[in-house]
Amino acid sequence: MNETKAAPAADALPLVLDVPVAGKLAGLSRSRSYAAAKDGSMPTIEIAGRKKVPTKRWLARLNGEAA
Repeated sequence: MNETKAAPAADALPLVLDVPVAGKLAGLSRSRSYAAAKDGSMPTIEIAGRKKVPTKRWLARLNGEAA
């Protein structure tokens, strides 16, 4: 029996995620997560000099929605 994991609801997560945590939601390793953030395939914002991933935008992208 193949079950696919659905991404958690945006309201169950913080407003922004650390890059590795966001990558984990997509099944990415830590290094692939940072590569995705660097090449723009993972949306990021900078807060206090650190890259963060806006949760709603990331979940929308993972679900194939325009964000």
